[in-house]
Amino acid sequence: MKKFLLKLGELVCVVLLGLFIAYVCVQDNVSTEPFEKVKEAVVSVASADGLTERDALEIKKKLSLEGDEYTDFLCLSSDSVMDVRELMIFKAGDADAVRNISGKIEAYVKEKTAIFEGYAPEESSMLSAHILTGKKGYVLFYVGDSPEAVAAAFSQSL
Repeated sequence: MKKFLLKLGELVCVVLLGLFIAYVCVQDNVSTEPFEKVKEAVVSVASADGLTERDALEIKKKLSLEGDEYTDFLCLSSDSVMDVRELMIFKAGDADAVRNISGKIEAYVKEKTAIFEGYAPEESSMLSAHILTGKKGYVLFYVGDSPEAVAAAFSQSL
């Protein structure tokens, strides 16, 4: 009986491991949609009035990202230090890059939220309602009006 239970436990572990691997493979597939299509879909829904496009050097400084972590990007942010609205889209090379970019953005959000907490409650509230999602080789970060609509446009464009 003991050997039977041991074999049954091994079988259950192998099946669970197989299911986990299948789940990861399905989740980590990279979208074949061109970056421009995803960008257009998201920007058309986002409230980007008054936001300025940033270059790769500013992204590297802001998030400490290496250029090989992503193949294309869009970063829109305000010139005003009191405006927390921001839109970032990255096309990453693989699932590891998506996780790495997402982690660096999350650290950036925590740092920025700490700055605004206490003296700018509206901005702090908007930051806490941010959207950060990584899907199919893309990363979306958005702080602004209608974050749910932006997230939906992003998902549908992939």
